[in-house]
Amino acid sequence: MFRSSNNGQNWDKIVTGLTAAGSDSLAASGADLFGVFSGGIPYHSINGGQNWVNIFETGVPPIRYTSSFVANDTTVIAGQYGAVLLSNDKGQTWRSGTGLPQDSTIAITFSGPTIFTSTFRNGVFRSINNGQTWISASTGLGNAFVKTFATFESTTYAGVYCGGIFRSTDNGQNWIAGNSGLTNQCINALAVVGTIVFAGTD
Repeated sequence: MFRSSNNGQNWDKIVTGLTAAGSDSLAASGADLFGVFSGGIPYHSINGGQNWVNIFETGVPPIRYTSSFVANDTTVIAGQYGAVLLSNDKGQTWRSGTGLPQDSTIAITFSGPTIFTSTFRNGVFRSINNGQTWISASTGLGNAFVKTFATFESTTYAGVYCGGIFRSTDNGQNWIAGNSGLTNQCINALAVVGTIVFAGTD
């Protein structure tokens, strides 16, 4: 794990408390950082990454091996097998909702008050009540392997691995493909800057 305090000009290694190598996912919620390290081990830092604590060792249920974290100022979300866990108190407590299949969580994103998550075999699900309940949101997508999401205003984009890019403008009720000129449709990452959408491919 490395940190820069001068806009990326210089980097310092920060490993205090880390016993696992290789970070797969990072998310910030205010001054708190959450990271997934090799083997799906979730860590938490309350001081800008200076020190890290293995969340397993804190005894906080029901968090377990984790695939990804996403966060905003008030909510931290951990994607796990068969569950998406949410915390509104900086990771002190976690809760899960109902409606998700027993499947691996791949990608998660916020779109206003809606949360989207993709699964390995069962398509996309959404929650409109802060993760308490989840419903399928795969019309137009089927059970496609959505590897990444991006959101801008009322539009959510879904990047399907070797299936192109889909967008929804009705909060995930319907998805429409938009792949004209996309010669490589194995999508690994998406980002949106204003009206410009960037797609990272194989």
